[in-house]
This record gives sequence, structure tokens and C-alpha cells, in this order.
Amino acid sequence: MRRWIILPMVAILALAALLGTGGRVQDSKKTANTQLARELLDHQAYADNDPANYGYAKYIRRISDKGSGRITVQVTHNFCRLSSSDKTNVMNQVQVLARMILVENHRVSRHQADQGLVVTIRDQKQVVGRSRPNDRYHYRWRT
Repeated sequence: MRRWIILPMVAILALAALLGTGGRVQDSKKTANTQLARELLDHQAYADNDPANYGYAKYIRRISDKGSGRITVQVTHNFCRLSSSDKTNVMNQVQVLARMILVENHRVSRHQADQGLVVTIRDQKQVVGRSRPNDRYHYRWRT
């Protein structure tokens, strides 16, 4: 008879623990996205004085953590006018920033970060590029 009482209690406690971590996951995602926005804003402020290190930020509107090592990057219209190699350089600098913040906020492991993030690049609502599945530091660009 006691088993019938204990099993439902264990199930309820397990469900409560699972639901409880959902809030923390959402909090860490929100924290990571807030930190990404702040850092990007700082980099945009530095872009004119130090274009070699921060010039990439002029082409970025927003970086969003989507979870599981995936980010979406909103770009400016001027980004679409860059050459493929310049676009790749900009996105690789975005990855450096995003990886640092996502590791710091425990959104990805260092190992996952070293593999690169899955990046979707958007101009408004249109997808203009994606990182390649087998090499996340190279991208496919929509022409």
C-alpha cells in the first residue's frame, strides 16, 4: 500500500524539479540575450575608434540566443553588400562574442563553443545566410 503513495509523490517531486529548472533555463537565456545586447552596443560604440577590432558591429542589429548552441543574427542592409569573405569575417567575430557570453552563462559547454555555433543570419525577416552544418565557421550566403 505504501508503494502506491510513494510512487506518485516521487513523480510529483520529479515533475516539480523539472518545471523548476525550466525557469532557470529561461532566466539564463534571458540573461545571455541581455548580455549579448549590451556587449554589442558597447562594440558598436567602439567601432569608429577601433574598426579593426569592433568594425564588425556596425553590420549587426541584434544577436539572439535560441538555445542548444543556436543563435540568430539580425544584420543591416549594408551587410548584404559585403563580399562573401567579409561577411564570413563579420560572422566569425560575432561567434567569438556569442561563444564567450554563452559559455559564461552556461548556455553551451566550452567543447560545444569550440565546435562553433549554429548561426542563422537574417536581414529583416529574410534569411540571408547560415553556418554550414559540418563546419560552423563557414557560411552559405543567399545571393
